[in-house]
Amino acid sequence: IDDIATRFDRTDVASSAQVDDLLRLLSACDAVHVASHGAFQPLVPSGSGLRLADGWLTALDLMRAPVKATVVTCGACSSGEVATATTHTPEGILRALLTSGVRSAILAPGPLDDRLAREAANLYYARLFEDGPGEALRSAHLAIRRECPHPALWASLQLFGDSRPWEGTP
Repeated sequence: IDDIATRFDRTDVASSAQVDDLLRLLSACDAVHVASHGAFQPLVPSGSGLRLADGWLTALDLMRAPVKATVVTCGACSSGEVATATTHTPEGILRALLTSGVRSAILAPGPLDDRLAREAANLYYARLFEDGPGEALRSAHLAIRRECPHPALWASLQLFGDSRPWEGTP
């Protein structure tokens, strides 16, 4: 997180973030990066969430929260996993973020290797403001792919939402 924070003019780093810390950051910041554990609940997708220092922030909590963030990156396993069985609408953290107004979300639909997620985040943020989220993530994937050719390793983070460059920086 400290490496990523150096890429922004102003940062608010909440080490060992609690649920209220993340909700505050989502409502006040343009870009939010979360490094935590995640869990997807296939029977109750709105109960899927991110593990923080004091408990879980669920998809339902996110849907109820005011969100200002333009881009949210979750370095958390299963943060991008969705269920569509009954509603044919993606359910889970992904839906919660996009319906809250997040323009671009980088999430992991499955397991995530901590070392590679850290490397991908650093590569992604190095190019985000110049290239936009789509090209920045593509560049990160290509760099990691050279070291780790299996897609389960290099493609563990995926972009949902708008991939285009921004006219201004978040």
